[in-house]
Amino acid sequence: MRGYCKITPHFWIWARQNSLNPGDIAIAMYLMTCPESNMLGLYYLAIPSLAHFTGLDLEGATKGLARVCGTGLASFDAPSGYVWVHNAATWQMLDGGAPLKHDNNRSKGARNSYRDLPNNPFLGEFFDKHAINLGLDARRLQAPCKPLATQEQEQEQEQEQEQEQEQEQEQESISVALAPPGVKDPLPGRVQEVWSHYRSHHSRCTQGLKSGSKDYKLIAARLSDGHTVKDLVQAIDGYHVSRFHCGLSPESRDGRKHQALGLILRDQQHVVSGIGYLEQSEDPATSTILTGKTRTTIDSGAAWVAKKQAELERQETGNE
Repeated sequence: MRGYCKITPHFWIWARQNSLNPGDIAIAMYLMTCPESNMLGLYYLAIPSLAHFTGLDLEGATKGLARVCGTGLASFDAPSGYVWVHNAATWQMLDGGAPLKHDNNRSKGARNSYRDLPNNPFLGEFFDKHAINLGLDARRLQAPCKPLATQEQEQEQEQEQEQEQEQEQEQESISVALAPPGVKDPLPGRVQEVWSHYRSHHSRCTQGLKSGSKDYKLIAARLSDGHTVKDLVQAIDGYHVSRFHCGLSPESRDGRKHQALGLILRDQQHVVSGIGYLEQSEDPATSTILTGKTRTTIDSGAAWVAKKQAELERQETGNE
């Protein structure tokens, strides 16, 4: 995550000229300043995160993003999930509009960042627009992006991950990894803290993790990304309050749950989404994290009460 970014005061004039409503202004500001953004203005945009941080629902965030892109500020490719804020690189790296010299540190940084970008539909256009000003020297090919997996495909992948995890846990006797004698390494303790919280939702999981296990490496990778133990704990809780991931929403096929650790901590975007699910719950500050079975019981009870109330109302109407 960047420590800061530059925003031109002309932003407000532009917003006024384009008659943006407050929600659209929040979206435009998010595109330029969000945690996922970079100095190139070309990055993966998670719509749930956009909705969470702007205070909009998913439909409102999606429609608002389309309106903001319609002003020419940015382009969004839904299949790949990438957004390009067209002039962000100019705002962030050019002083006075003069092109950067090739040996300038910002030019070197731009070349490295452009080279390291994952494949997306905007690579060629970005190079054509900014190559001279930023000192880019190699136009990247624009191979077709692989569309995001459908919900059904993602569910199948998650099930496979859950099965692999269960098989590993049955076959291995896992012990807690400890730091070498004399070396103060807080990582194993933090990994174990996250794993213990995950186990609070899945009691059949084994108690400890060894440093070479898949789950240990996964937790360690997200901690190395800069996330705190609290972040990962909140992400885990988020996937356990999300009705879809609990298998309780109409979109959930056959009521299957999608709460494997490999999904929750797959990458930084999934962590951010999990935190968003938690904060979008009815009362995240005070609510108890409920299991899918408990939620089903509550929903069934509520349906029964509603049915009985309807029967009583019909009886009262008949008596009158």
